[in-house]
Amino acid sequence: MSGETIIPVCAYCGEPITQPRTGRPRIYCSPRCRVAAFRFRRAFEPFEIAQAEESIPRPPAAALDEQIARTVLEATAVAGVFLRLGHEARPVLAWRCERAGTEIAATISRHFERTDCAER
Repeated sequence: MSGETIIPVCAYCGEPITQPRTGRPRIYCSPRCRVAAFRFRRAFEPFEIAQAEESIPRPPAAALDEQIARTVLEATAVAGVFLRLGHEARPVLAWRCERAGTEIAATISRHFERTDCAER
């Protein structure tokens, strides 16, 4: 099995492709197949997305509020972990961790104040 060579084929028409010696490997055998594949994908993507959105049941608003509250708590925890790592990590990474933790915490506090959760 190790001696077998795999011949690449075009992702659109299935014809064999000759690969260049350098650079990115080819996916399509010609520009015509590349454009045809693009048009095929573009023609069917909106239909598939619309079908998927219709089939997904929407959770009630209370469940969404709970998901948002959990996500805010998780993001706050992630900010705390970054701040802790800012004190423990090697200097090359410490300042990045500290800055990430500070930015995450500031963004959460700016967009989700404690009064917002109490009103609902």
